Amino acid sequence: MDRKEYQKKIKQERKLTHPRVEIQLTASEYKRFEKIAKAENTTVNTVVKNMAIAYRDTKYLVPTQIQDSLNTLTRLVRNIAGNLNQLSHTSNIFRDIDQNLVFEHLAQLDKKIDDFVQGKLKQP
Repeated sequence: MDRKEYQKKIKQERKLTHPRVEIQLTASEYKRFEKIAKAENTTVNTVVKNMAIAYRDTKYLVPTQIQDSLNTLTRLVRNIAGNLNQLSHTSNIFRDIDQNLVFEHLAQLDKKIDDFVQGKLKQP
């Protein structure tokens, strides 16, 4: 089998597992997707696909810049919890305070931040 026949066979097999979907966009719609793609450092096709999958799964596509900020913020909140845990062990500061309550408040802070961001992403 020569290379041309092999490539044709592979293409036919791929069609069975990867159906092709095409959409037509106006020039202004395409430019809006293109702007997002450039910000995400990816292609328009990937942006549209990721958005469609996120919509199907009733999730929201978090822009890379926001996701990076969220990751940093989450890490900082967890660092606070770790630091409090270390302090509690070394100085027994939780003798008169409910330790679980303090960590519960940190967990609530983390959840509120996440809910806030998800709420902002839902808005147009």
